[in-house]
Amino acid sequence: MKNLGDRAAKALNIGTQIIRFTAIALSLYHISVGYFGVMSSTRFRAIHLMVLLCLGALGKPLAKDFKLRNLPHMLIDALIVISALSSNLYLILTESDRMFSYASLDTAGLILACALILSILEMARRLVSPAMSVTTLIILLYAFFGHYISGAWGHRAYSFTRVITYLFTAPDGIYGTPLGISATMVILFVIFGHFLGQTGGATFFIDFATGIFGDRRGGPAKASIVSSALMGTMSGSPTANVVATGTFTIPLMKRTGYEPRMAGAIEAVASTGGLMVPPVMGATAFLMAEYLGIAYVEVAVIAILPAVLYYVAIFFSADIEARRLNLGGISKEEKPSVRQVVKERGHVGIIIVVLFVMLGIGFSAQKSICISLACLVVVAELKKVTRINFKQILLALEKGAKGAVTICVATACAGIIVGCIMLTGIGTTFASFLNQVAGNSMILSLMAAMVATLLLGFGMPPTPVYIIMAALVIPSLVNMGINIIAAHYFVFYFSAVAGLTPPVAVTSYTAAAIAEEKPSLVSYKAFLYAIPAFILPFMMVFSPEILLQGNFISVTQACITSVIGIVMFVIGLHGYYITKLPLILRLCALAGGLLLVDSGSVTDLGGLALTALVFGYSFLRKKKGKQQPKPSTDLTASEAATAEETD
Repeated sequence: MKNLGDRAAKALNIGTQIIRFTAIALSLYHISVGYFGVMSSTRFRAIHLMVLLCLGALGKPLAKDFKLRNLPHMLIDALIVISALSSNLYLILTESDRMFSYASLDTAGLILACALILSILEMARRLVSPAMSVTTLIILLYAFFGHYISGAWGHRAYSFTRVITYLFTAPDGIYGTPLGISATMVILFVIFGHFLGQTGGATFFIDFATGIFGDRRGGPAKASIVSSALMGTMSGSPTANVVATGTFTIPLMKRTGYEPRMAGAIEAVASTGGLMVPPVMGATAFLMAEYLGIAYVEVAVIAILPAVLYYVAIFFSADIEARRLNLGGISKEEKPSVRQVVKERGHVGIIIVVLFVMLGIGFSAQKSICISLACLVVVAELKKVTRINFKQILLALEKGAKGAVTICVATACAGIIVGCIMLTGIGTTFASFLNQVAGNSMILSLMAAMVATLLLGFGMPPTPVYIIMAALVIPSLVNMGINIIAAHYFVFYFSAVAGLTPPVAVTSYTAAAIAEEKPSLVSYKAFLYAIPAFILPFMMVFSPEILLQGNFISVTQACITSVIGIVMFVIGLHGYYITKLPLILRLCALAGGLLLVDSGSVTDLGGLALTALVFGYSFLRKKKGKQQPKPSTDLTASEAATAEETD
């Protein structure tokens, strides 16, 4: 029995080494293809899906150990690996036969395609969310049996062979654009992020932000916001960003007086915004560039002002909470020296600037990231503290491939959904239904699109949500006369902030675990802080200048007034600036904020008048000494808030 256990342990160790070697080899393969160019896109995507499905099944198996009772689970894991290998190899080997033919799959092809679809559904359940798997299954069943539905929601009958063949071989199926983006770009940025982590990039971002804001009013919260913005643009995952930066910043916020729910909420909202910050912005931005048919750098440039407005909103929310509760920062002894941080690790942070410049001068995203990655490894050698050895390089390559598994599975799943939508025509039906419900009202159509996006986002990551809504909703919005770029950004923003929306707020729940607070309290507080993010997408539609669409004067005016407007809106939400605002002035602040964010000279003048009224009242109250008494520094945050309300 002991020998059997030793053999199992030895086999497990060998298997682990094989997985590590495979992950490293896949990362090197993607880097080489990213720099030198792609072979056949279908073959490239098939290799990408094949290897990452295997890594996912072996990296998160149903069977936790080699015991007889786990034999059924081991068989399922083995079947997923076998189906991933055999189905994708079949696709690669038969590609030339199908190049000029749209014939149905043969029996072997059908079996392998079905096995692949089932494997993707199971891995989506394990790695993405059960909601993703269930949603895909429902739409797949609709493709098979939707012809039994009478009326507009039904579709023509398709044979089982026709549906499976379409999903397996069509450009809109499993191997379509979403999986292509995962294979060509996303995995490279994930690898880059892990190399940045090995060189101490995360430490640089956190220390740099803490060094600037740490000892100021509400310093830890402001440092959390800035560092989360810097980290989030590289990680592409709000949840991962919360874990990476929140582990440090949330306890620091709590120690300086922020309530646990506030600390968790600020980190959750700040981490979510990383998806909107150039130059990377996660996988969704690459898909947007592909759907819009424009260069990725254009998508990144357009996103600059909305990202600034988002972070100005959360920054001022944190500042108002600190001002209201009389919170300070960390001691000067604890605060990192900015000069020392830049001296030790600043050369690593510059690589992000290099990446953005390369994108700006016309290099492809793939080549830009490959060159930036090489520069990062070379530049890291300049300082001992950032230098990485061969073992760390291999670790970054391994983690990079493994880190791309979830997005690969999510995009493959989204490919099944999009394939079913395109085959059945449900997208056109849904667009007609949306127009009927909204009565050709642009506002109602946008509200309906928002609700649909948020509902999908309750159980799915932003990327698949955006992919599905791009097929279902965006065509309808464009047909109503909405600018196509604004329509895509509208859906993009709501797919991002869906993770903050109660009752299912995954990002907030992750922050709540670190803050040691009830998830419901953190999620509802995060929702309050994120309300400006729910207003911004509507403003993008009605004020395209926010997306830098327009002449120089109008765009410049929008940049100035929208920043003032978002500050006013936040003041109105909290009902506090230097002093507690009466209800009428709170409403004036909200109205002034909306008028200023909306572009136009008349609305801007009205907004500025209301701004002057609110600020004038606050400063007069301060000058006369009638402002609300600040709570004593020896009170806790909750006691201070209670004392202020009593006063």
